[in-house]
Amino acid sequence: MDSTYYHAQESNLQEQIRGIFDKVNRRHTLLADIIISIEEYKRSKACFVSSENRYGMNNRYLVVTKLIDPSVTIKMGKMILCLRSALDHVTYAFWLADLEVRFTNKLAKDVYFPIAETQSIFLKPRSKN
Repeated sequence: MDSTYYHAQESNLQEQIRGIFDKVNRRHTLLADIIISIEEYKRSKACFVSSENRYGMNNRYLVVTKLIDPSVTIKMGKMILCLRSALDHVTYAFWLADLEVRFTNKLAKDVYFPIAETQSIFLKPRSKN
């Protein structure tokens, strides 16, 4: 293998590392936005605790007068996707850095961070589509 190939691989590895930082920084931005939205919601007095005496018991309950901004849940989803993508970038960067694994492994598109609900699902071979 010539030095041009290694230089290209090193460049690709650096690109993956930049991608990791970009995803993590994006997650920080989204998290900051979510925290601001929650703080604004708290300040808006959108809910309060009330009580009533029924059947000889003093019951307390939460009264919600305003729903939280739906964009918060969208930002939370984006934040999770950014973290998932960062894990994939890390896995790909390790794959790029290991020549032996790369040349015995399959295609780069098969390199991803595995997530499974159970160990048995994790150990099960992935179906070929």
